[in-house]
Amino acid sequence: RGPQGFELTDAGRLVLSCVKLVEEQTDELLRKLEGTNSDISGTAQIATKPFLAAHLFAPTLSQFLVAHPNLRIELLGDNRQVDISKREADIAVRVARPRDAGLVARRIATVHHAMYASAADTRPFEKQMFMGYDQASGHTSLQHYLSSLVSSDRIVFRCNGTQALLEAVRSGLGCAVLPCFAAEQDGGFRRVAVPQEMQPMTLWLTYHEDLKRSARLHAAVRLIDQVVAWHGFSLDD
Repeated sequence: RGPQGFELTDAGRLVLSCVKLVEEQTDELLRKLEGTNSDISGTAQIATKPFLAAHLFAPTLSQFLVAHPNLRIELLGDNRQVDISKREADIAVRVARPRDAGLVARRIATVHHAMYASAADTRPFEKQMFMGYDQASGHTSLQHYLSSLVSSDRIVFRCNGTQALLEAVRSGLGCAVLPCFAAEQDGGFRRVAVPQEMQPMTLWLTYHEDLKRSARLHAAVRLIDQVVAWHGFSLDD
């Protein structure tokens, strides 16, 4: 113990290195055991962003779970990147392709974004005030796109969640970049013409290769594919 707090001794560093190795080997063993499971039962954990969890996956769960009565779904809406290797989730749906060793990644959807205002707000792009994400939200590509269109003094509101942004636009405060699949299905929004459209984003489905033979995992993957088909997403846009 010192002025800056506790520090590991040489013995402590030795213990820590061994414990980390044991943890990694235990996670690997449990993944491989799950990979031999031929039963569609137990709990499948799907991690994705909170807005996607609420607007893509949650509305489509009922029929799937009726068809698989022994399966339970844990839908983890979290902006942070979960560690699949450490079994924080079975499957992740992300907007960036993972590069970690041992992970299987597959493109599952192309998601388009556009600028939207309230349906009652008839102001053109040049007359609008704007809303966006804060720096801690993790929506880097959306932040960069908005910054390329307007100066910071025209951005009157920032938040860390898409649902809050959606409701702020609905209230008539201004306009924001929103996912088209959510805004187009809602009569409360109007698409605003902009000088430059945003490039579409790709959703990636990811799981650990040790689980590729797990019946439980394959059932959860089928659920995700059904969600993609239900929303009419395409990889050819």
